[in-house]
This record gives sequence, structure tokens and C-alpha cells, in this order.
Amino acid sequence: QQQQQQQQASGPSGMGFEFLVRKLCVDESLGMDVRNAGEGLLVVTGLFLDGAVSRANAEASARMGVALQLGDLIHRVNAVAGSAELMVAEAKRAPQLLVSASRPVATRAAHR
Repeated sequence: QQQQQQQQASGPSGMGFEFLVRKLCVDESLGMDVRNAGEGLLVVTGLFLDGAVSRANAEASARMGVALQLGDLIHRVNAVAGSAELMVAEAKRAPQLLVSASRPVATRAAHR
């Protein structure tokens, strides 16, 4: 499972990857802000030092994996795609999230 945690692929909008987030309990905060980016996508607008995403980012960094960053586009949360509102609802509901995201080229260049 941890090998599935970070999987790199190429996509038209930049570097695509999957990111696994495990909550300690169902109502744990993700520690992330997103906004509707249109076309059924979410854009990461805030990352906080506490929460499930911060923990997943620390684990990814320790393994030299891909960590979620500001500006990343979220395409799918678990099996939910195509609706920003439904992806947010799934992220709040589920104890484990498999997030499919991409990093636009401009975002990658800014974080180098």
C-alpha cells in the first residue's frame, strides 16, 4: 500500500501523481484549504502544519516522494471525480483518501 502512496506519471497539465492521506479519525482535519478551479478540479490554496495532509507530506518527503504543494490541482478523491463539491464531501467523509493530482508547470518552477 505504501508503494502506491506516491506514483508519478506524466499528464497534459504537468506532473501527475497519486497521494495517499490517512486520517487518524474520521473527523480529523485535513489541514488543507482548496477552492473550485473549474472544470471539476480543486486547487490547493492552503497547507497547514497540523492535520492529515501535513503528516502525509512529511511521510512522502522522508521517502523522497511527491508532497502536495500550493497550486496543485486535484482531479479525483477516491472514486469521486468531475465535481469539486463532491470531491470536498468525499474528503470530509472518508477516513482514507487516494488523491489524484497534478502539478502545473508554473507551480513546479516556483518550488525549485
